[in-house]
Amino acid sequence: MIRDLFGLTRRQFLARTAGTAAGIYGILQWRQPPAVAQERELSMLTWNHFVPASDVELKKQAEAFGRQQRVKVRVDFIAHLQLPSKLAAEVQTQSGHDIVLFRDLEAALHQHSTHTVTDLCDELAKKHGGWWDFARQADVLDGQWKAVPWFYVSGCITYREDYFAQVGESAPDSYDDLLRAGRKLKKIGHPIGFAISQTTDSNSTLYPILWCYGASIVAEDGKTITINSPQTAEAIEYVKTLYHDCMEPEVLSWDDASNNRFILAGKGSWTRNAISIYEAARQKQPELAEQINHTIPPKGPVRRIGVTPCWSLAIWKFSRNQELAQDFLRFLFDSEQFPGFIEAGAGFNQPFLKRYDEHPVWSRDPKLKALIGFANWSALSGWPGPPTRGAPLVFNAYIIPNMFAKAIGGVPTKDAITWAEQEIKKAYEGA
Repeated sequence: MIRDLFGLTRRQFLARTAGTAAGIYGILQWRQPPAVAQERELSMLTWNHFVPASDVELKKQAEAFGRQQRVKVRVDFIAHLQLPSKLAAEVQTQSGHDIVLFRDLEAALHQHSTHTVTDLCDELAKKHGGWWDFARQADVLDGQWKAVPWFYVSGCITYREDYFAQVGESAPDSYDDLLRAGRKLKKIGHPIGFAISQTTDSNSTLYPILWCYGASIVAEDGKTITINSPQTAEAIEYVKTLYHDCMEPEVLSWDDASNNRFILAGKGSWTRNAISIYEAARQKQPELAEQINHTIPPKGPVRRIGVTPCWSLAIWKFSRNQELAQDFLRFLFDSEQFPGFIEAGAGFNQPFLKRYDEHPVWSRDPKLKALIGFANWSALSGWPGPPTRGAPLVFNAYIIPNMFAKAIGGVPTKDAITWAEQEIKKAYEGA
């Protein structure tokens, strides 16, 4: 009988080790490495930028932060008109993204749902030369920062230098200048134009006209509704004349891209818009770009002022990644990253942090000169009042464009104003 080294037969050896083998197998199974832990994820909701290279740069920076922190950063882009409803849905469900994009006064609208970022904003201000006061109009409520101001967009005037020269005019400095030049320009087939419809651009054009004529929707206390005034009536009558004498009926149905197409098609001579029209022409129609220039907002009988859209980044209170989210925002504003975002926007993305105003993008191109110092005559839709929940409700409901459109459509001016007053009161009372 053949025995093994331990003096056991083969049959005895197999019998004695059978249980042991099963045990060893079980131990090996138990000692297998556990599954890899799920990767942390930070999520951000933002808009489809009007200068697409900005989105490319943002994704690049998000990936760089992810590698640095060993996390996955997911950036979701949606159309800007979808943002208000998406934000409202996330507040309602108390779930969604960690970081979200606010426009203008939405920090006031969602102030009770956002994580306070005062310490972070103070840190950034100390490091990068301080904030323009305009930033506080957007994001400071009751002395606390409710979002981090990301960038603003100069609501400058885009116009065709060659068309104005053809009618013996230069860039209008006042609304009276615009009316005079606009009449001439329409006669040669190159009307002026801006949206008088339910669009953001319409708000951003018509609010300044009200202000420049001495009107406003609310008083400095942020509570007293002031839209029903002789100044409002004067502003409406001016726009009615401008519409009939200098524009074409299509402006009553324009969307936010219509004024871009209006200029880029070679038809339009003047509109209020950010520099995205010029940037699009510079990339695809360089001969047209040579004829485009920019200027500051026109002045009215009372003042010169403009609505300047701004974007801020907020962290939801219900985010589970608040510290990580703050680290990401700190990363985006760092001197290694933010200049790249400015460059990607070709001057569109203007910083609230004063240090970054020194970026050469606005000085190397003479046609961007009008953007320098634009914050000095910038305001948000609730001006002259403080940030409130009522102001963005009025803005998002397009009450002011609808008031002007009603008057243009034949509703008596006083009745259009009365309608707007009632709607504005509802917004502020329900805020």
